Amino acid sequence: MRGLLAASLILGVLLIGVVSLAGLLDSGNNASSAADSSAPSDAAAAAAASDAAAAASSAAAAASAAASSAMAASQAPATPSPAEPTPAPAAPAQTTDDTDARAGQPAVETRTVRFVNSTDVAVEAVHARAQGDSSYGPDLLGESTISAGQHFDVVFPAPNGMCNYHIYVEFDNKAVLEQDLNICSANSLNLQFQRYLTVINRSQKDINGVYVVQVGGKNWSNNTLESGSTLSSGSQMSVTITEGSGSCDFFVRVTYTDGSSQYIRMNACRAGAEATFRGG
Repeated sequence: MRGLLAASLILGVLLIGVVSLAGLLDSGNNASSAADSSAPSDAAAAAAASDAAAAASSAAAAASAAASSAMAASQAPATPSPAEPTPAPAAPAQTTDDTDARAGQPAVETRTVRFVNSTDVAVEAVHARAQGDSSYGPDLLGESTISAGQHFDVVFPAPNGMCNYHIYVEFDNKAVLEQDLNICSANSLNLQFQRYLTVINRSQKDINGVYVVQVGGKNWSNNTLESGSTLSSGSQMSVTITEGSGSCDFFVRVTYTDGSSQYIRMNACRAGAEATFRGG
């Protein structure tokens, strides 16, 4: 664009010069016509003026050509300058393992234990309290439940390497299960209802069979005594009852070596539950 403007200015100046010279030549021709004869000096001046006009015309033509070239150059597409390289994206900020980057607070260590529901009813809630605490925390299942036969990964807070908890499990039939749990050594926990009771023989006969059944159930359990063994008079034994509903109400039945039998009804969920038999 600057070249075009300069060429235009040069062309204008040259044209003005050509016009001025033409005027001088015209004046000289008029003077020559008025005189019958011209002096040699006038002829030389006229010749010089004619040469100057020719030179001016050539210069004007050259200026015009330069202007045309400049115009063509200005209309040509501009050559794009090389694009600057795009900077690479910044790497994401790294956070340390012991810091929660979102909250900017130290992350709380946790441990996960898989709870397997081996009962016949769904688990509705799991509460836990750390050893030494007097109250349970919120439901660790949140909005979830654990259906019968299913499992759920429960996340426990474990600040400063805390391991020992007491858990309180609630089932949808209102049954509960309580037990201690070491979350540092246990990867899974099999939820099942286990009742513990003590059978005491106060009779004068030996007992050769001990059986249990839930009230309302149809089938007695297998003999809880080891095969071939007996519970002699004055002795006692521990019995573990494992069943699926979480019931506490059971019948306990014993058979004696003389072929007689006896049963009693009891609450197997009561701490220190005992079934004492005095013979029939």
